[in-house]
Amino acid sequence: MARWTAVLWASAFAGCWAEPRVDGHFSEAEWAYLQTYRLPPLDPCPPRLGLAGAQCDDAAALGQALFFDPSFSGPLAIADDGVNGGLGAIGERGKVSCASCHMPDAWFADRRSNPAATSLGAAWTGRNATSLVNAAYQRSFLMHGEFTELAPLLEVPLTRPALLNSSKQELAAAIRARYQARYDAIFEPDLGGSDDEQIFVAASVAIEAYERRLVSGGSAFDRYLDEQWDAIPESAKRGLALFIGPALCSECHDGPLLGDGEFRNTGVQQHRPGASIAFVPATDLGRGRHTGDPADDGKFRTPGLRNVAETGPYMHAGQIPTLAGVVEFYRWGGDDAGFAGVKDPMMVPLELGDEDAADLVAFLETLTGEAVPAELRR
Repeated sequence: MARWTAVLWASAFAGCWAEPRVDGHFSEAEWAYLQTYRLPPLDPCPPRLGLAGAQCDDAAALGQALFFDPSFSGPLAIADDGVNGGLGAIGERGKVSCASCHMPDAWFADRRSNPAATSLGAAWTGRNATSLVNAAYQRSFLMHGEFTELAPLLEVPLTRPALLNSSKQELAAAIRARYQARYDAIFEPDLGGSDDEQIFVAASVAIEAYERRLVSGGSAFDRYLDEQWDAIPESAKRGLALFIGPALCSECHDGPLLGDGEFRNTGVQQHRPGASIAFVPATDLGRGRHTGDPADDGKFRTPGLRNVAETGPYMHAGQIPTLAGVVEFYRWGGDDAGFAGVKDPMMVPLELGDEDAADLVAFLETLTGEAVPAELRR
């Protein structure tokens, strides 16, 4: 709350002298604050193992091949019934890849699983697969922040039964069988080694090198920050003013990703009326499942909002299908019950009218950036 209070007081103080409004909508203090939303360059090389230059590029190419390769995935527990987006018959191996739930032409989110609430790998995951675009900017990973680095995260999709249902040993065997020459050219013995654990670490770095290239900027909002005043419509400008003002969105959704990455309980009902809940678990403790602290029950990482119009459904289990529904959820202070833990005290009804809600949606729709290059989507 301190950030917004400072901007509010600065704006009010300046207003005493009828300060000119930037583009007719924002005080100088507000416009200066909005410049902190610019997306900075990202180093394409993972910090682990000290890769650089062509070696890093080759690692990213290997990581891309592994991302799309289902050969090392384990047996399916859910069959393809022609309805739910399954990938084969129960017990079949080699059917699931990272791209199965992080679909390249769907902003690396999931549009395959049906219903589109939770994602289906080797089995139902219980959560909605989030987009990987711009994920490398994050400070923590998974919705409950189990990891603080991107590369080690590979262990989760690789080994969990609902995802690839595989193992480090099976990944290492696939690399020896299919990628040994490429692997050896990148990861010299002192970097990659030859045992399964060393190969897993090197492979995770390669996949991170690939994912660090899944970056999308250049949205209409970014052009507006560059003072291209006609880049977004007037409704979106009003929505942006609400976003950093009375709607209080920027209290949590600030910074270059439009999300601070902190963990909060927004009070979203696990089984919301009207949502696709067939494969949503009865409860989800969120961050509390990771930390074991009851105070963290029901908390999830505040997501970034870049490309948000392309990555529905929303919330941790896809409980809300549309952006308009998300705005309504926050407009009325979240749900009253049906979630783990205690709702954040900031979740209170807002004095927003229907036109305000529509303007907020209009602003969120300006956050869609340039598509990830085609050569990285196959």
